[in-house]
Amino acid sequence: LTRIAINLSLNELKRRKRSLSLFFSANILEEKEF
Repeated sequence: LTRIAINLSLNELKRRKRSLSLFFSANILEEKEF
């Protein structure tokens, strides 16, 4: 059970990291247009 919980938390961290990077890259693209 602990191993599954650790895997789930790791996947959640990766997902948040990916969404954050997408968010920041979108902001950078918007700034470059101005």
